[in-house]
Amino acid sequence: MMAGFIYLDRVDLLASPGQGLLLGLLKAMQDRPPGRAVLLASSDVSLRQMAGQGLLMPDLAFRLTAVRFAVPPLRQRREDIAPLAQELLSRICARYQQRPVTLGPGALARLLQHNWPGNIRELASVLEAALLEAANGMVRAEDLLLTSDIEIGKPAQNAPPRIENLALDAVIHNHVQYVLEINHGNKLRAARQLGISRSTLYRVLGNETVLAH
Repeated sequence: MMAGFIYLDRVDLLASPGQGLLLGLLKAMQDRPPGRAVLLASSDVSLRQMAGQGLLMPDLAFRLTAVRFAVPPLRQRREDIAPLAQELLSRICARYQQRPVTLGPGALARLLQHNWPGNIRELASVLEAALLEAANGMVRAEDLLLTSDIEIGKPAQNAPPRIENLALDAVIHNHVQYVLEINHGNKLRAARQLGISRSTLYRVLGNETVLAH
């Protein structure tokens, strides 16, 4: 008997084969004796509307939307930013086995002023990067690198450089340079955002293409 909690993120991005597999799983769960299994799925668009447009299997859309919850974007519930930020900081510190940190003076005000187009994922990413700069158990306002900090209209700071050489190693090298630039040369922060180790970052910058880490 299946038991537990399953969370599926962005089911609206599932291709047809994945939709068929998910529908098969849901049918299997339905045919089993009642258990303690809970499946929760998230989507950025209306699944029923997708089904009406032929983009999602109607049976799958019906099963996934039997019970629906609408969660407003973070910019519409700014009262949640403070408790969410502290909880995320606690989880990030636990993940990296670091001492707990708190938001310093001005840091919360800075978070509240941001529009958060990436919602909680963006908040978590900003806090994780800020943790690398935190001092004395406190995240300062200047440690928070927000997308609004990047000046608009400067290609060197806002968009990856135009790449004439489309060889794979050249594309990788230029992208790494771009991420490093928007992080003001902070290699550890850039490596975290790229999802690679710092040693891999150094090898890529040394023109040695590394596809795995």
